[in-house]
Amino acid sequence: MYRLWVSMTILLSLTLIACGDHPESPPEMAPLPSEKTATEVTPEEAVPEETQFSNYSELGDLKSLQDLGWLRILSHRNDDSYLPRLGDPLYQDEELLSRFAHLQGLQTAIIPVEDFSQLIPELLAGHGDVIAANLTITEQRQQLMSFSLPVAHSTELLVGRSNEEHNHADKLELNKHTISVQPDTSFWSSVKELQSQYPGLQISSLSTQLTSDEILDQIATGAIDLSVEDSVVFDIVKRYRDDVSAIMPVSVKRPLLSLIMSPLNFWPINMSN
Repeated sequence: MYRLWVSMTILLSLTLIACGDHPESPPEMAPLPSEKTATEVTPEEAVPEETQFSNYSELGDLKSLQDLGWLRILSHRNDDSYLPRLGDPLYQDEELLSRFAHLQGLQTAIIPVEDFSQLIPELLAGHGDVIAANLTITEQRQQLMSFSLPVAHSTELLVGRSNEEHNHADKLELNKHTISVQPDTSFWSSVKELQSQYPGLQISSLSTQLTSDEILDQIATGAIDLSVEDSVVFDIVKRYRDDVSAIMPVSVKRPLLSLIMSPLNFWPINMSN
């Protein structure tokens, strides 16, 4: 697994560097004489035959992945009614991992996990090689898994319905409210800390099968009072909905290490270095 971690780290470093501003696009290069242009590709070549994938249990290193030919990406997907949004961390992570897989000569397989709380158990059981789920690093997770370089930094935000007078940081009386979050998440831990400051604050558990948009729908319709959302995700949400608004941060800025690697005990390196 050490080589897999090193390869992922190098790719992430190059990708993060490449994300800076580029005033000019590089000029297009003419195809080499041996290359075929798009008009020269036959229909048989343009549509490659789909390779059938059947999942398996594997906890090996990069060599094992190359022998099997696949990089399996565990992803929290349980609803196809929402279109992918520009900048969505989930799809950005999957794209980055697909590029890594291509460089390693691997095909990618998205392994959908309906229940968010099962992502880590599925990884530890060898049913996937990496997790792409916009996860925040926590001490508990560090004891179980190894992480890639941070791909972003985020603050956890308290979110409520828009156009409600009490949903402002200076007017909100948290002792009179209920915050609904999914258990076994960093959001839950943050709200528990908030509850220590506001003993009257109530915490309600949400299904771990709900997506971010489904939770925001419940806020907008009044099914739940308040919830917590990641600031990176909420910046995207603001582009297409105005029925929910951020009230105040409930955490410090944290690294998002959404490209989660293997179980910790399979890494022959000291992660504290």
